Amino acid sequence: MADLTNQLIANTYKDLLQVNAANPNDGLDATVRTIQDGGGTAGPIAMSTAQLNVTGQFALRGTVLTATADELNDLVLGSFTHLTANDGTILLTSEGTSVSTATASATAKVNPSLVLTALGATDVSATNIAATNIIVTTVTATGKVHGTTADFTGIVSIGTLDTGGLTYPTSAGSSGQLLQTNGSDTISFTSNGSSLTDLNADNLATGTVPDGRFPATLPAASGVNLTALNATNLGSGTVPDARFPATLPAASGVNLTALNASNLGSGTVPDARFPATLPAASGVNLTALNADNLGSGTVPDARFPATLPAASGVNLTALDASNLGSGTVPDARFPATLPAASGVNLTALNATNLGSGTVATARLGTGTASSSNFLRGDGSWQVPAAGFTDPMTTEGDIIIRGASAATRLGIGSNGTFLKSDGTDPEWASIAIGDVSGDVDLTSKVTGTLPLANGGTNATTASGARTSLGAAASGANSDITSLTGLTTDLAITHGGTGSSSAADARTALGLAIGSDVAAFNSDTLFSDTADELTAGYSSATEDSGTKSSGTFTPSPDTGNLQHFINGGAHTLGVPAKNCTMVLLMKNNASAGTLTTSSYTKVDGDDLTTTNGHEFFLYITRYNDGSTTFSALTVKALQ
Repeated sequence: MADLTNQLIANTYKDLLQVNAANPNDGLDATVRTIQDGGGTAGPIAMSTAQLNVTGQFALRGTVLTATADELNDLVLGSFTHLTANDGTILLTSEGTSVSTATASATAKVNPSLVLTALGATDVSATNIAATNIIVTTVTATGKVHGTTADFTGIVSIGTLDTGGLTYPTSAGSSGQLLQTNGSDTISFTSNGSSLTDLNADNLATGTVPDGRFPATLPAASGVNLTALNATNLGSGTVPDARFPATLPAASGVNLTALNASNLGSGTVPDARFPATLPAASGVNLTALNADNLGSGTVPDARFPATLPAASGVNLTALDASNLGSGTVPDARFPATLPAASGVNLTALNATNLGSGTVATARLGTGTASSSNFLRGDGSWQVPAAGFTDPMTTEGDIIIRGASAATRLGIGSNGTFLKSDGTDPEWASIAIGDVSGDVDLTSKVTGTLPLANGGTNATTASGARTSLGAAASGANSDITSLTGLTTDLAITHGGTGSSSAADARTALGLAIGSDVAAFNSDTLFSDTADELTAGYSSATEDSGTKSSGTFTPSPDTGNLQHFINGGAHTLGVPAKNCTMVLLMKNNASAGTLTTSSYTKVDGDDLTTTNGHEFFLYITRYNDGSTTFSALTVKALQ
C-alpha cells in the first residue's frame, strides 16, 4: 500500500482494499467474499476466514500455473513405500501413472504429454516387479520388442497398445489373416482383401479370375489365343475380306452400306428406293409429268403461252410498274410517304398541306420579286409609286397630314402632350382649363400638389404630416411629449391612471412589498454569475414506484428525488445538464436495475433484496458537441 501520510481520503480511497462484506465494517467471516479497491472494482481474489479463492491466473515468481485443480490433486499418490513382484499393476498412460497393489491403488497425472523412451525388458526384473505386471498404453514407447529368450524375464504383455488413440489387436489372429485399419483409431485382423489396392496380376499363380473381375470393355490386347468366339458379339470394327466366303450365303443385306447401283444386273428398283428428291439428272425421257408437282426451280419463258390465262397474280414479285398499260393504281398501293420524285404533273394540290420547306417567290405572284418590289393584293410583284420622301429627321418625330401633303411634326419636349386645336395637332403642356370631369389621381397625375392648391406638397405620408405640421395616428414617433393633458391617461389608453409613481405601480399590480420584491443585490439570476455567502436547502421529489420501462429523472422536478424499486426497469440519462441525487428503496418485488447510455457506471453492486437502499449520484454534462454522463452507486446497508 502506498504511503498515505498527509493524503486526503477523497484522493486515495481507491488505493485502499476492502472486503465486499454484507454489512459495512463486518470484515472477514465464514462466507467467501471478493476483495475490492475503494471504488468497488473487484479483483481476482476472494477470501473468508477459512479459504482463499483465486478466480484469475495464479503465478509463482512470474510463472503462471496452467494445471487445473484436479491435475494438482492427482499428484497425491497415496502411501506407497515399494512394490513387490506379487503386487498388482503399474499403468503408464498419457493421463498419468496408475499403481495398483494388493491393498491400495492411486493415480498421479505427472505430465499430460508423457513419453516413455528406451523402456525394455532389461529395465524390469523379478526382484522389483514382474514384466507381466507392466502394461504400456496410450503412450509413444520405444523399447526392445524382439530378441533372445534371455533378453526377457517372464511374459511381456503388450495388451492394447494405443499410440495417439490407435488401438492394436490383443491376439495373434488366424493363419492367413491380414492386418487392416478402419481409417481412424483401430487396427484389426481380417480375412477379407476387398480393401487391398495396387495388386499385381503378374503374381497370380493359381485359380481362375471370375468374370466379375473383367472390365465391361477389354483393353487393347491380342486375342489370338481366344477360342469359341461368337460372331454375334462383334460390336465394332470391320471383318476383313478374307473372313468372307467367295459366295455370300442367302441373307438379308438390309444393313449393307456403300452399295454400288452400277452392280445391279437384274430386277427393278422399287419406288421406295428412290429418294424423295431425285438427284440432278436428265429427265428428258420422263413422261406424264404433272406441273402440280413442281416444288422448286423456275419454269422457262418458253414454257409459258404467248398470252397468260386469266389467273391471280397475288404471288408475283419483282413486278415492273413501267409495264402497266391500263387501269389505275389503288391508293393502298402508294406508301404513307411518297419517295423523292417530281410532282410536276400533280394537280389540285392544297397549300394547307404544306408542312415544311419554303414556297418560292415565283409561286406567290406574277412578275419579278426583288428587294425593291412589293407583293400587291392582286397577286403581282409591283414597284412602289415614285415621289415619296420621308420628312422625319429625329427619333420620336411623327408624320402628320398638312394642308396639301405629308409633313413632319418634331418630337415634343418632356412632359408635354399632343393637343389639337381642331385643325392641326401640336405638343403642349396641360392647363387647368384643359381638364374637366373626374381625374384619376392615382394613374393620371404625377408630381406634387402645392399647399396653396389644396395639396400637401409631399409624396409620402410622413412628408405630408411634416408639411401640414400634423402628427401620425397610431404607433409612431411623432409625439415626443404631452404637456397639455389635464387628466391622468387611463390604463386602457396606454397610461397608468395615476399621477404618482407609487400609485402607478399599484394600478399596474407592481406594488413593492406585496406584488414584487424590492431590489436586492443578493438576488440570484440564472444568467448572472454570483457567489453564495450562505447555505440553502432543497425539498425532495417523490418519483413513485418504478417496476418496468425506462425511468429518466428530470432536474425540473427537483435535484433530490426518491423512488421505489418495484420491478425490473431501466435508468436513463437526464435530458439536461445537471447533478442529481436519487434515493432508491427496494420493496419485495424489486427487480434488476439496468442503465442506458451512461458514459461511466461505478460504485457498489446493486441488489434486489427487500429493504436495501442505495444513493444514485448522477452527473450529466454536454460540452456543446458530446454528452458525458456518470452514475455512482452507494449502498446504504
